[in-house]
Amino acid sequence: MESPELTQRHRRWVDALTMCLARSRVPSRVELRALRPKLDAVELWQNGQLDLDPVWKLLIAEGVDLEEAAPPLLAMKSFEGPLGASVRLPMALEALSQKEEERLRGQVTVAAGDITQLMEAPIAEPEPAAPAAPQPSSPSKKAAAAPKPKKPGVAPFLALPLVLVGIAIGGVVAWWQLRDTSKSMAMNESEAIVHLEQGKREGVALTARLADPKWEGLAKSDKRAIADKLLDAYAPSGVQQVVITDAGGKVRVNASTLGGVRVVAVY
Repeated sequence: MESPELTQRHRRWVDALTMCLARSRVPSRVELRALRPKLDAVELWQNGQLDLDPVWKLLIAEGVDLEEAAPPLLAMKSFEGPLGASVRLPMALEALSQKEEERLRGQVTVAAGDITQLMEAPIAEPEPAAPAAPQPSSPSKKAAAAPKPKKPGVAPFLALPLVLVGIAIGGVVAWWQLRDTSKSMAMNESEAIVHLEQGKREGVALTARLADPKWEGLAKSDKRAIADKLLDAYAPSGVQQVVITDAGGKVRVNASTLGGVRVVAVY
């Protein structure tokens, strides 16, 4: 169960996220009033970080274009100080070059001071319910309280081993949660479509580096067709998002079928 402090911080994080979304192009795609309850239900705090990947997937599922979903999330990343938390971007945005990040981030008209003021604003606490009045009891009808059964205890010689086992399990759980979940991936399936290198898989997302000299000479329609073929080629293995960058880190393909909606952007 979340602590009251974490619950309050989560509410403020969602407030900050909503502010960034409101001052971006996202409201042209989805009504924020209808989106807010879904944002409240997203588990943002994961492994000691403010994880925006679930928000990214939610926005894409709601029909928000990738180019429109990126700026508010990049803005949240730039506000780590005022938010009081380390922010983890979706894998697709981590591949952006610094120049591309700055271009997209500039589309959101939110300043660090706005976030600081929001985070420091007090949250009204609900008034505690009045205690119920005690019911009078009739002395003549009091029954003797039955003795409480004694709970079985743990034998002293078993206590220490059980504690050590608990510590060991806790260590394994912590390692499992904090491990690097991304895996290198051979790009054999794409070779007949386009030459890619340095494939990396994390969950339903696949990133790779473009290494095909023919790419720049292709028409945009041909590039989109390649992106569609890549999604189709890797869909049987569970891939729902393909992000291709060039040698400089600039995104050249950002395609996904998250939420059952196919969105393809090529550059």
